Amino acid sequence: MSPWNSTIICDKEYLGDYFINFLEKVALSSNPPWNSDYAVMAIFGPIQKLAFFKPGEDNNAWTTIEPGLFVFNDVLFFNNEFYAVTRDGDVVACDIGDPFCPKVRNVVPQLDDGIGKNKYLVESLGELLLFRRLFYYTVDLELYSNDYEDDSIDDTMGFNVFKLDPTGCNKLHEMKTLHGQSLFLG
Repeated sequence: MSPWNSTIICDKEYLGDYFINFLEKVALSSNPPWNSDYAVMAIFGPIQKLAFFKPGEDNNAWTTIEPGLFVFNDVLFFNNEFYAVTRDGDVVACDIGDPFCPKVRNVVPQLDDGIGKNKYLVESLGELLLFRRLFYYTVDLELYSNDYEDDSIDDTMGFNVFKLDPTGCNKLHEMKTLHGQSLFLG
């Protein structure tokens, strides 16, 4: 069964004008046409929760993961687990081997110190990396008109890059170089 023939449930109290970016990001464990034992994890809804879909005889629906964390920024499949990062910088690993009882463990608690908003997870050279976008928030009064609902601008100042220890030892190692690589985030 295709995950797109199933439905992610969203609480009615959060509906309304919040359908913009209802599916924020989707990650696959493998390519479904090449491997029927795949899983999909999505960041969805107005408070950017996590849900996964894993086809099987007993499970053909999306399952919401409830780690007590909200506003996820990114999700990635790495070393047979899904990893997700919140806007505050909490990184969790999700083991969905048993689709009826997913296990979530904290890999890194709250990285954020208030200077970064967006976080990105990247696999590079066999390592799991966390990018924190550094920005300052300004208001450009010249852009303001009644046609704009948001006249603010997030100006990117740079990025911090950290190598994660996926074993859950709560260790981050800040990287000073990407070893000649170019990485595109989004």
